[in-house]
Amino acid sequence: MSKITYLDYQATTPVDQEVLHAMLPYFSQSYGNPSSSHFYGIEALQVVEEAKSYVANFLEAKPYEIFFTSGSTEGNNLALKGVVRKKEASHIITVSTEHKSILDVCKQLETEGHSVTYLKPNPQGLIALEDMRKAINKNTIIISVMYGNNEIGTIQDIKEIGKIARENNVIFHCDATQGIGYEKIDVTDCGIDILTFSSHKIYGPKGIGIIFINNKLIDKKFISSEIQGGNQQRNMRSGTYNVPSIVGFSKAIELVKNNRDDNRINTLNLRHILLEKIMAETDCILNGSLQCRLPNNINVSLKGIDGQKFMEMISDRLAISNGSACNSGSQKPSYVLEAIGVPPNLIQSSFRISLGRPTTEEEVFECAETMISTYKKLYRIK
Repeated sequence: MSKITYLDYQATTPVDQEVLHAMLPYFSQSYGNPSSSHFYGIEALQVVEEAKSYVANFLEAKPYEIFFTSGSTEGNNLALKGVVRKKEASHIITVSTEHKSILDVCKQLETEGHSVTYLKPNPQGLIALEDMRKAINKNTIIISVMYGNNEIGTIQDIKEIGKIARENNVIFHCDATQGIGYEKIDVTDCGIDILTFSSHKIYGPKGIGIIFINNKLIDKKFISSEIQGGNQQRNMRSGTYNVPSIVGFSKAIELVKNNRDDNRINTLNLRHILLEKIMAETDCILNGSLQCRLPNNINVSLKGIDGQKFMEMISDRLAISNGSACNSGSQKPSYVLEAIGVPPNLIQSSFRISLGRPTTEEEVFECAETMISTYKKLYRIK
């Protein structure tokens, strides 16, 4: 079988070789439990603390505000449940295009007596800040808005949202999973109280994530833990530290920090080439905003074709997505595209292409050629 061009980096990324090399000693050589008081444990704890310091510096936070989780899904659960359950009849503000790990948690909290306002975005996927201001009431306890959307790539005005939250004494949570690899996010400058993201989106290992929690929330007991049993991580997230993955995550963040600007420019250039070619040779529309968009994201609807048939025809040449990877087992239309008003016939023929650090110009041309030729074949079949 010929090589399949992988352009689904928003679903996951390969572990970088430098990350893998950094992790290996902590599987079988420096294998101590950081909670142990002997040499091996102290050695492991030192590595964990170094990683926390590096991550804190990356986010302009403090090391004691950094907590390791199993990924963004766990972090998002902790952010919402940990805050909302501290007070009866709390009110949450979020967006109808958020990741399922936010929306499903909100639905669960509604069954427990809390209320949720789901802001509706415009056709570009952007929310109106005035709608957010109007939605705030005396019971509003938390605003949860992701940095960049996982399907259409739309970037929200996080800094202004943070300002609104501060002005109204409301906690602001941001799921930065998709944006952290391309955008510098200063939690203090952006007014972010809780921030979550995962390692496997930035060429680190799967099964490890980070949640930043502003220390004032912990000191004032505005948030409670969801996983108890061991008292690790200031009682905010119990469980034995995953030292190899923490080391790998820290290394992945180091690589992001050192290469972010060059990677962003290169990715934008490749996206421009690919999008220009697809739009020139097919009858398609771009879903979401072009200006306020993650640099690695393209989401297009190819008019008049069967999306499922298209995916079958390209499966041996191209790995892209016709929906979020988290929803790949579902036959339901994309709720994100529904929320921004894309008609059902265009939703079923929509495709997400996400570029990555390893993406080459040759792969971009291969992708364009495959998509264009397949599109034309399907039209001839009609």
